[in-house]
Amino acid sequence: MINKQLISIAALLILLGSVSPALCAASPPPTPTSATAETAPATGETAPAATPVLYDGLWFLGFNLNKDIFSDRHGVQVKKAIGQALDRETIAKTIMGSPVVPDSIVPKTMDGYLAKSYAPAYSAKAAKAILRSAGYSAADKRLDGLSLLHTDGVKTIQIAKLIKKNLAAIGIKIDLVQVAYRDEEKWQTALQSGKFHMFLLGYKASSFGALFIGDTKTLVFHKIGCAQLPGPDYQVFFSSFAEGQARGYAPCKICQPAKEAPVNAYDLLNPLFYSKGSANFCFYQNEKIDNLLDQLAIMDVSLGTERNEKFLKINSILCEELPVIPLFYIEKL
Repeated sequence: MINKQLISIAALLILLGSVSPALCAASPPPTPTSATAETAPATGETAPAATPVLYDGLWFLGFNLNKDIFSDRHGVQVKKAIGQALDRETIAKTIMGSPVVPDSIVPKTMDGYLAKSYAPAYSAKAAKAILRSAGYSAADKRLDGLSLLHTDGVKTIQIAKLIKKNLAAIGIKIDLVQVAYRDEEKWQTALQSGKFHMFLLGYKASSFGALFIGDTKTLVFHKIGCAQLPGPDYQVFFSSFAEGQARGYAPCKICQPAKEAPVNAYDLLNPLFYSKGSANFCFYQNEKIDNLLDQLAIMDVSLGTERNEKFLKINSILCEELPVIPLFYIEKL
């Protein structure tokens, strides 16, 4: 059974048609948002507050931890070297148009996020030094023929080729293995097979959100299907309740649009990093992580501080052991 929260870049574009600028090449890159309103110099009027950018997913390079190169006593060093060798800024900002480069495995705006908990500077020289300290020479045959599984989306291919180039610069030669993103069964089977050394994957903690339609005449926004929807010439679309309010619109009193439930970091971390997680294609196992996730599964969500502390511990362990390298965050849609 296909897990619909598993995503490639191309799959996002196909599913949504029109998505946030961070995921759509045709749109200009998003500009950083601010919680403070700006004053329009021509009129002196206060502009609506910028829509806050929320993240609910992670797109990453995953490691198959059943492969000796990533699981032996030098495995963590090899993964750290790979992370140091990747030009993640080009991936996140240039290829994907994202305003941020991931600096934590748990994304920004989610419980457990800690700024600069994973922020290696892009440096082939430093990456080579890490490999040498792990006992790998520049021409070490153990670094030849590593496989990278990915889908055939245009941007996914760009990222895969850049990773291949980055790793070649430190003596790691990889073979790219491509699967059509439309062939979901084949893609899932390949991920589960354990044949490949690395893979590119995205995962969202929540399903794709509802759209709301605003009326530019009344400055009211509605659910799709509301009897009070404006005509096409007066429609504007919002991807969240918060965006509608931030743009200065009020919720319709008839259809009563509701605020979305907060993104739960558990819904991202449990499938990916629990030893029996449904999307744990790294085959990652850590008893401390399992125990923390088991505790979070039964904790009341009202215990925000206590839950955040446990998520922070999980993030800290992940950033040290590196079952994945975060490449960009996926905006909540």
